[in-house]
Amino acid sequence: MATVKFKVLNRRRIFNDFLKIDEAEVQFERFDGTETGPVRRLCMMRGDAVVAVVHDVENAQVLLVRQFRLPTVEKGDGWPLELVAGMLSAGEDPEDAMRREIEEEIGYSVSHLEPIGTVFASPGGSDERLFMYYAAVCPADKRSDGGGLAEEHEDIALEHLPIKDLEAFLDSGETLDAKTYVGLSWFLRRKCS
Repeated sequence: MATVKFKVLNRRRIFNDFLKIDEAEVQFERFDGTETGPVRRLCMMRGDAVVAVVHDVENAQVLLVRQFRLPTVEKGDGWPLELVAGMLSAGEDPEDAMRREIEEEIGYSVSHLEPIGTVFASPGGSDERLFMYYAAVCPADKRSDGGGLAEEHEDIALEHLPIKDLEAFLDSGETLDAKTYVGLSWFLRRKCS
């Protein structure tokens, strides 16, 4: 595909808290070669994150987590089943962040991570980019209870999904977040075939 030109005419932060929202006025070249007039766009500046498919090799399970997620309460039960994930701190190496998140959330120490890929979570409205990994663990790697960080008000429960049930789980229609669906689908295709 040919490179399409664009211009950011102006940009300003309109909300600055845990989530940050920028408002911008942009102009871009259409695929037919014409140019748009100024167009308003909003972008949630979430930052980068890490996510892992954690595989308990000895017990033939994928380790997942549940925690309260406010955005899901009106269209779900508020406690979605997810892969282990977390935000990158400024300047933090993604692999180091992934190891930290696995230990904080489920209490496992991970020595080797296999990169799966990098994806945008929702590019229509957010800059969040996800560094995805595969992590093989065994019961001997369990170092703590996990459960998240009290200072971040986390209360995370560990759940075990037997690999023999993975395909049926993905076909069940349970509403999953995108990173979990992508990661489990990758695992099913790459590690179970």
